[in-house]
Amino acid sequence: MENIGDYKNQIEITKKACEAVKRIRTEQYAKFSKWFHLRPRAQDVMIVSTHPARAMRGIKIASTRIEDGIKIISGCIASDDTVDWDRIKIEFMKIFDLRKEREFAEVISKEEREFKYQAEMINGLGQNDKLKAILGVNDLFFVGSEIIFKRGRMGKRKRIDIVAHDGDGKVFFFELKDPGNAGDDPVTQVKEYLDIYGVKGKDKNEVFEEMMKVYPQNPIGAFNHYIGCAVYGYGDSLISSEPTQYPNIKKIIFEI
Repeated sequence: MENIGDYKNQIEITKKACEAVKRIRTEQYAKFSKWFHLRPRAQDVMIVSTHPARAMRGIKIASTRIEDGIKIISGCIASDDTVDWDRIKIEFMKIFDLRKEREFAEVISKEEREFKYQAEMINGLGQNDKLKAILGVNDLFFVGSEIIFKRGRMGKRKRIDIVAHDGDGKVFFFELKDPGNAGDDPVTQVKEYLDIYGVKGKDKNEVFEEMMKVYPQNPIGAFNHYIGCAVYGYGDSLISSEPTQYPNIKKIIFEI
């Protein structure tokens, strides 16, 4: 089993991201965090958009420039929530790298639906009372998206679509699925995530918990229960919640 030292750099970058957020003015960060979040990685930090116009698109920046990135983006969001994407591109090119374009690329059609569901779920996670009722919690706090520390079979990366928690020790792994996509089974996928990251003393659990304690969005304070959710679609109309063959995994189906 790999130990926590193997991921020292990623943990340090995560800590830097958390500290950077603390130094940003409250109103400035509130503007940024409505449509954007940080994803610390092994060598850098990704600023990820959940804005409908650029769902789940990101820009990579150095961990030393996180505050600059947040300030630029918050300054490009109007009071009506429109984002000046061209201005962000210009400002990022000016400050970070004059030789290379940095921008939130537009989503291509084949990716659009699942990216849209993921962004909508992140944006509405804390306000979705039906989802909270199904999960048996009073609160849901978004932590991060596409979280990864491991390569799986055939070199495929094991990315958790969304990690959230209830503030009282329940940690949720959400795997989203476009019902029209006949690809991987989300129940199988979320079980793999639980096996990799959610079993005490096994594989990447120590790394996962150490990182989640210092994550820039809603860090997790307690890890009492890990719960997987295979989510089909996303929207205002929840059709059903079904048990699976695994006691810690739920299947959640939305009308789309």
